[in-house]
Amino acid sequence: MTRGERLVPFGDGWHVYTRWVGHDRSRTPLLCLHGGPGSVSHDVLEPLERLADDGRRVIFFDQLGSGRSSRPADPSLWSNELVHAQIDTIRDELGLDEVALLGHSYGGWVVQEYALGDPVGLRGIVLADTAPDAKMYLAEGMRIRRGLPPATQAVLDRHEQGGTTDDPEYAAAYQQYLDVFTCRLRPLPDAIRRARAGGNPEVSRIMWGPGGRSFEMTGRLRGWTVLDRLHRIAVPTLVITGSEDMASPAIAQTMAAAVPGARCVVVDGGSHTPWFEDPDAFCEAVETFLSGIDAS
Repeated sequence: MTRGERLVPFGDGWHVYTRWVGHDRSRTPLLCLHGGPGSVSHDVLEPLERLADDGRRVIFFDQLGSGRSSRPADPSLWSNELVHAQIDTIRDELGLDEVALLGHSYGGWVVQEYALGDPVGLRGIVLADTAPDAKMYLAEGMRIRRGLPPATQAVLDRHEQGGTTDDPEYAAAYQQYLDVFTCRLRPLPDAIRRARAGGNPEVSRIMWGPGGRSFEMTGRLRGWTVLDRLHRIAVPTLVITGSEDMASPAIAQTMAAAVPGARCVVVDGGSHTPWFEDPDAFCEAVETFLSGIDAS
């Protein structure tokens, strides 16, 4: 399989690490955005390389501040608009005049906004395990929390009220919470371990809020929403999520119903990264969607 990588110049002397697989320029290329913000690198999307098995170019990049990209020490930089600019820069650098985008989790928030800008050459979008509204997403996080064993909820409550969320007991209880909807494979896949190691807590702190807890948001993204604008997305759209994810089937169905002509797929037994639990189901749905774009 053809592979390549490049440090794409961006902004004030920085670079964005970009890599790709596949070579067939007759097929619509797929540019993939990882989640976060700041919590992981692109490695979490590694299994999606199989979308290039038929030659399609599949491109990944580490958003500025994470992974092998530059890490500027300027808190004022971090915004969705900064990631939009990275998309445009990569498209220019790699000649992606026509492109489809896949946005996972926070990457899906960015992709929705990008599509609403009606950019030239955008052929379609895949919204994977994401949401159109921060409050809606956090409400699902609280629903999952309320389903935890009472003893676990009590630990979370006690340390949050006491301001001792750095206590190992709290970390263990929070991990039980995460285990409900994040990757369900044990041991964790190496790609996830690498992705987490490539994160940048400072970006997460600014954009999401201190602690980065999935049921609480106090950072720059607080109140974010595109829910009332989804009807303006004018490109083919696939909404896909895992049945066990915090970005729940209910959220996915709400999104798909709001975007004209969108299709919704739920991967049974899938987590926040359903391409690990059921790579066949996830990748087949995405490939079918992309083949439809090619044919059009």
